[in-house]
Amino acid sequence: MDNGVVAALCHALAEHSVACLRFNFRGVGKSQGHFGQGLAEQHDVLAALSYLATEPAVDPECLAVAGYSFGARIAITVAPKDGRIRAVALVSPPVAAISPSVLDGWHKPKLLVIGSRDDFILPDEFRHFVHDLSEPKSYEVFEGVDHFWWGRENEVGQRLASFLSTCLRRPARRT
Repeated sequence: MDNGVVAALCHALAEHSVACLRFNFRGVGKSQGHFGQGLAEQHDVLAALSYLATEPAVDPECLAVAGYSFGARIAITVAPKDGRIRAVALVSPPVAAISPSVLDGWHKPKLLVIGSRDDFILPDEFRHFVHDLSEPKSYEVFEGVDHFWWGRENEVGQRLASFLSTCLRRPARRT
C-alpha cells in the first residue's frame, strides 16, 4: 500500500479525477489475517471493489483494477471474475506465475508495463505473455527501469492513470 509505485498511481488517478482505493492484502502491515498464497488475496480485491462501489462518488458499474508485482498477479486473476471491472492495468506482473488463459474470453482493455532491466521478468517472456492475451491490449517496456521503478514511479503512475481514466470514461448519452 505504501510502495512508491502504488502511491504514485493513486496520486496520478486523483489528478485525473478517478477515485482510487489502495489497501494492504491480508497479513501485510496492520492488516489482519495471513498470506493466502494468492487465493485469499483475490477475496481481498473483490471485497475492496464491493466497498468502493458503495461510495456515492463512484459508479459501481465503472470499476478497474490495477496492481504492481504480486498485486498485478492478483488483479489479472480477479478481473474476469467481476463484471463491474472495465479495465486492468498491471505494473511488473510476474508473468511466469500467471497463465494467459486466466483472461480467455475477457475482451476488455488491458495495459501491462515492465522495465527493460527488471530482474524478475524477462522482456521476451513478457512479450510472449502479452501476445497470448485477447484484444484489446497494450504493453510498454520502459527503458532503463528495474522491477522497483526507482525514480520513475511518477512516470508509470501517470501512464496507468491516463489509460484507466480513458477506459473508465462513460460515453456521452444521446438526447
